[in-house]
Amino acid sequence: MESRDLNSAVLKRVRNKIVVSNLEREEEMKINKKKQILSLAAVVILFLSGGFVTVNAATDGQLVNNIKDTIKVVFVDNNGTEKEITGKTSTDSKGDIWENYEYTIDGGLFESAINKSYLEKQNMSIEEKLSSNSKDGEVEINMEITAKQ
Repeated sequence: MESRDLNSAVLKRVRNKIVVSNLEREEEMKINKKKQILSLAAVVILFLSGGFVTVNAATDGQLVNNIKDTIKVVFVDNNGTEKEITGKTSTDSKGDIWENYEYTIDGGLFESAINKSYLEKQNMSIEEKLSSNSKDGEVEINMEITAKQ
């Protein structure tokens, strides 16, 4: 009878050690997989940033100039909350690039068209802030434009 108890105790300990070692191996595999994914992501980011720097240098900085914000249109609520409005880009027959902004407030539509090509040639940027006041069913939109060089 004691040998059965001894055998069952030994089997129980062996099973527990096997389960623990399997769990440890599984956890180690998960950690290694995460390390591999992070390493791959780091390599991809390095290649992309290196390519960006190379292309920017080859174009004499033109790539960075195209990326920087030349136009920013912001709507300011009555609470003072600012919401940036995104524009749609279009090109006219002369090849000029235009940014068109539309915003609807209290049933009224605000439209603004800005010649982005002209701003880039003059090395300027524009920040436009809009706010509205409603009185007796009428909507008044206030526009503040700041040009920077």
